[in-house]
Amino acid sequence: MQHLASRAAHELKNPLNGALLNVEVLRGRATRAGLAAVALAPFADAAATELARATELTEALLALARPVAEPVDLSVALQPLFVLAGAVARAEGSSVELALAPSALGRCALAANAVRGTVALALAGAVRDGAVVIASLAEQGDELALRLNGAAALPAGMGTRIHEAGVRFDEVPRRVTLLFPRAAAG
Repeated sequence: MQHLASRAAHELKNPLNGALLNVEVLRGRATRAGLAAVALAPFADAAATELARATELTEALLALARPVAEPVDLSVALQPLFVLAGAVARAEGSSVELALAPSALGRCALAANAVRGTVALALAGAVRDGAVVIASLAEQGDELALRLNGAAALPAGMGTRIHEAGVRFDEVPRRVTLLFPRAAAG
């Protein structure tokens, strides 16, 4: 999680710098006599786009700092993690996306930090070398499955760390599936 937060904070600087650059151009050109306002619009639009990116990343970072209700709803707990991982992946020439199923899933029996830490660890290993990863959630027997389709193979030793968190996993070429124990109904 610390590695992801550090990389995401770095990615947060990029849109802020882009917005600042566009605002500086606006400031400089706004003082020119005879310059039509329409000539400034692209710079204002670019600044607004960069600020929207920065806002999305900031909101995801803040969401990860807030406690998550337990038992854990995976779709809610993982959304901000995928926003941050997506920004980091794009910067490294890869991509990651969480495609949520339309129906509600059961809840996970593990603590929220164990869930998020395990997924952050798996994403760090799976999203590399230009990988395009589409993640999906599904119920699988007594477990909740997070499938990372298109994922690179996990680095050696990562499986041990995932198992230590109480998560099983299955790995086949270009797909990693994390299997979380389902919380008891009630």
